[in-house]
Amino acid sequence: MTMESLIIGISAIALLLVLISLGVHIAVALGILGLLGIVYLNNLEAALSLIARSFYKTTSTYGFSVLPLFIIMGHFAAASGIMEGAYRFATRWLSNLRGGLYLVTTSACALFAACTGSSSATAVAIGKSVLPEMQRHGYNRSLSLGCIAVCGTLGVLIPPSVPLVMYGIATEESIGRLLLAGVVPGVVTTLVYLIGISFMVRIKRHLAPPTVAFTWKQRVKSVPDVWGVALLFGIVIGGIYSGVFTPTEAGSWGAFAAVVLLAIRTRKRFFREAKIAGWETVGTTAMIFFLIMTAIVFTNFLTLSGFVGAIVDFIVGGRFSPLLVLTLFIGISIILGMFMSAAAALLLISPIAHATLTPLGFDGIWLGIIMVKMFEIAVVTPPVATNLYVTQSLCPEASIGEVIRGTVPFLVMELVTIVILVVFPQISLWLPTMAYG
Repeated sequence: MTMESLIIGISAIALLLVLISLGVHIAVALGILGLLGIVYLNNLEAALSLIARSFYKTTSTYGFSVLPLFIIMGHFAAASGIMEGAYRFATRWLSNLRGGLYLVTTSACALFAACTGSSSATAVAIGKSVLPEMQRHGYNRSLSLGCIAVCGTLGVLIPPSVPLVMYGIATEESIGRLLLAGVVPGVVTTLVYLIGISFMVRIKRHLAPPTVAFTWKQRVKSVPDVWGVALLFGIVIGGIYSGVFTPTEAGSWGAFAAVVLLAIRTRKRFFREAKIAGWETVGTTAMIFFLIMTAIVFTNFLTLSGFVGAIVDFIVGGRFSPLLVLTLFIGISIILGMFMSAAAALLLISPIAHATLTPLGFDGIWLGIIMVKMFEIAVVTPPVATNLYVTQSLCPEASIGEVIRGTVPFLVMELVTIVILVVFPQISLWLPTMAYG
């Protein structure tokens, strides 16, 4: 590792954090630093040429188009109100258990995640429905808010997952494999939450009083309520797994199905709801595209400076323990996620982690799942913690500190899940291996 490369890389990342702390938008900071860095290493003409080629190479790939399609599907699915049925289904089957509304929240978030791929949207949609019920039945407010905030992050991992697509774009890994790889870890994460909650409310019974039970007839009648969720999940994951669709084709059919669901469920309100969802889609897509493009500029600068290559050579040549290096990158990811948007942290660290860890024998698809799990933790880790503030807005009388305290047990469960996924990588790789070989 040359000292000059190390100084350039560390200085650039430190300056990036300074700009962010001063209030500069993360995408603007990445773009400006990346451009100035490449100009410093070469010249303006070479910098503009390199950036133009990088932009074209990324945006012209067939797989890149799956990103806006998943965003369209998520916004239109949320506008269609299919989560009302999914929430009703989860309530009928789980609310009779002790701590049932915590279990309902977790399960409903998992179902909603299978349609939207957005953590904030999941937290808001489920929180609006379940929080009043939790308060009415005397549930602990801090734990209720923490449950909503953390379980909303299931939208980050369970396909259609926008962060998994972003990781695939940044590292050039197969998006189809990544989406399939997210299914079983998403289920495992949900089960860890459910088991952890059940254990917690049995030890501290005051956290969750018993709730009203539903009859078997009422439960069975609620099963058709999840048909919309099952349809979208089946199109995306079933289509990719069976080989009927490529990821982009699955995104296209999923987006089309979401529009049809919106038309069926809203009828006369269709054009008004479609207009709102359409503008939200445009805004979200433009923001993510801008972030991806500027992250590419900054990553190109770090690569061109020799920083990435020097890091890789140092770690590979130093014969460090692969597990130690992985732990180091997990720690760095969490720290970056505390001070910048989780999406930016993912785009910044993923190419470096991929280039460093795959030569040590780690699978790139499995690594994507671990990196996105860090993304989950980042959106509930202060000071930049989107889900915390979104959840706190649902209950203005609660302080942000109250929400943070409620997330602590769930963050412990997240760490347990990460250990499971690291020790048993086949949990992540089983489904894509079955589909692709």
